[in-house]
Amino acid sequence: MRTLFAALAMALLPLLLSAEARQPKIAVMEIEDTAQRFDASVIENATEMLRSKLTATGRFVVIDKSRQQEKLKSLIKEEKRESYKECYDQKCQIPLGQALAADTILRSSISCISQNCVLSAELVDLAKEATVRGGSVEFLYNPDSPEALFPAIVEVIRQLAPEPPKPAEPPPVLSPKPIETPTEPVMERKHPYLWWGLGTFLAGAGLLGGAIACDVQAADWYDRYRELTSNDGISDWVAGGGTQESFVRKANDMIENGDDLRTMSIAFYITGAAAAVTGLTLMIWWKDMPVEQLAILPTPGGAMLSFSGEF
Repeated sequence: MRTLFAALAMALLPLLLSAEARQPKIAVMEIEDTAQRFDASVIENATEMLRSKLTATGRFVVIDKSRQQEKLKSLIKEEKRESYKECYDQKCQIPLGQALAADTILRSSISCISQNCVLSAELVDLAKEATVRGGSVEFLYNPDSPEALFPAIVEVIRQLAPEPPKPAEPPPVLSPKPIETPTEPVMERKHPYLWWGLGTFLAGAGLLGGAIACDVQAADWYDRYRELTSNDGISDWVAGGGTQESFVRKANDMIENGDDLRTMSIAFYITGAAAAVTGLTLMIWWKDMPVEQLAILPTPGGAMLSFSGEF
C-alpha cells in the first residue's frame, strides 16, 4: 500500500510543480506615499489589502510578508546602508525580489495634486527588469475618511489581474413545443352589466322626473278649470263678453290638457319605475348572469326591456 501511495505521489508531483510554475511568484512592496498624506498605519493596512486581494485572484503565488521582511533586514545588514529602511526605489526593490526568488514585484505609489490623488501600480518582471502590466485609479483625498483609498485598491487589482473571459455557452437546444389541447374559455367573475344597469337606472330616474313635471302641469290646468268654472270665473267671463259656446270650449280644453298630462305622467311613472328597478337589478342581482344581449324596445304604451341568454 505504501508503495502505491509513493508511486501516486511521484506521478502527481510533476503536475503540481507545473501548476505552481504557471503562477509567477510575486513580492508586494510597500506603497510609497509620495504626497505624504496618509499615516503609516493606513499605508501598512493598504499594502496588506493589496497583498490579500492579489492572492485572492489565484493568478499569483504571493510571497509571505514575514519572509519578505526578514530578507529585507538581511539585505540591510549586508549592505550596511540605511537607505534600505524604506525600500521604494528599484535599486532596493529589484535586489530584494531577486533575493526572495520572486519572478515579479508589485510596486505602487500614491501621488496627489490638491485633493485629487492617483494610486498607481506596476508589475515588474525581474528577469527582464521591465514593467509588464500597470494600473492607476483616481480618488479624492479626505483627511477625515482615509478609507477612500480602499476602493481604489480593489480597482487597481482588477486592472492588474483582469478576470479571464468566460467560455462561450453553447446555443440552447430548442425542443419542439407540445401541442396544447384547446380548452373552453372560462368566464371571469366580473360585473359585465354594471354600465348597462347604471344607464337604465338613470333613464328611469329621468322618466320619473318627467312624470312629476307632467303632474305639476296637469294640476295647474285643473286649477285653471276650477277657477274658470267658479262663480267669480263665470261672472268675469260674461263681463268680458264671452259667450256660452266659447266658455264651454275653453273649459273642455283645460280638462283635456289636464287629462292628457295626467295620462302621460302615469305612463312615465310606470316606465320610469320599471327602468329604475331593472337598472338596480342589473347592477346588483344579475352580477354573474350570462346575459348575451340587452335591448330596450319601444311599445305603443311605452317601452319594453328585452334580455336574451341563459337563465
